[in-house]
Amino acid sequence: SLTNLIDTFLVVRRLQEAGMTSPEAGTLYGAYGMAVKFFNLPQTIIVGIGTSVLPAISAALARRNREQASRLTESSFPLLALPCAVGLAVLPQPIMDLLYYQQPEDVLVAAPTLTLLGPAVVFVAMQSVSNAILQAQGKEKLPVVSMAIGGAVKLITNYTLIAIPAINIRGAPIGTSLCYGTITVLNLIFIRHYGIPFSFTKTFLKPLISAGVMGVFAYLMYPPVSGVIGSKLGVLAVIALSAVLYLLMLIATRALPKEDILMLPKGEKIAKILRVK
Repeated sequence: SLTNLIDTFLVVRRLQEAGMTSPEAGTLYGAYGMAVKFFNLPQTIIVGIGTSVLPAISAALARRNREQASRLTESSFPLLALPCAVGLAVLPQPIMDLLYYQQPEDVLVAAPTLTLLGPAVVFVAMQSVSNAILQAQGKEKLPVVSMAIGGAVKLITNYTLIAIPAINIRGAPIGTSLCYGTITVLNLIFIRHYGIPFSFTKTFLKPLISAGVMGVFAYLMYPPVSGVIGSKLGVLAVIALSAVLYLLMLIATRALPKEDILMLPKGEKIAKILRVK
């Protein structure tokens, strides 16, 4: 809500101060709004994960079980956010064409901003979960501090970058990514400082490698697949294949342990099919 408010007050005005007419600035801002809708879509699922993990971590801390609290922390940073972010970043135009096929010119303008919003998808997810973890630790004031600092970063970035003609509207998504990135980094520092250590490799590096491989696959596969079955069916097919590859990569890198799979519906059966030990 804060980032949207800052965009509402600053984007059009700063574009005009950079030399654009009011209609030109309005058109760019409208196209950017199309990208923001796709950016918000994954959060409907991801934010719920952050809420659901809070009671389990609170219970572990109440029992002074730091080991379990650390494991829950490592498992709760949403693995769903990374493939969503990578998919939006590497296939922005085909994805947007699914809904905005009647506005191809606006999609061309909006697609680069959706790519720049990709990192923010991950940071929003991590911010949501880290806020919940800090609340579970009884440090509910700290997320307010980190969000205030992140909001200041967004405000300064928007004001500075949007007025640069070579950057213009792209300054808004850059500001959003920097805003949520700042909040996430501060929250992670707070979490470690107040006694919940977590493995950087398991929490971030392995899922990032898996998402990176998936992103390269999606980027390379979309042109030939869409050439055979069309752009709309092509992007849906590539997304489905990429999701399977991402899951296999998580298992191969041991980023998805059996304990986490067992928490899923029919987790025992899924673990057996995937042969996860």
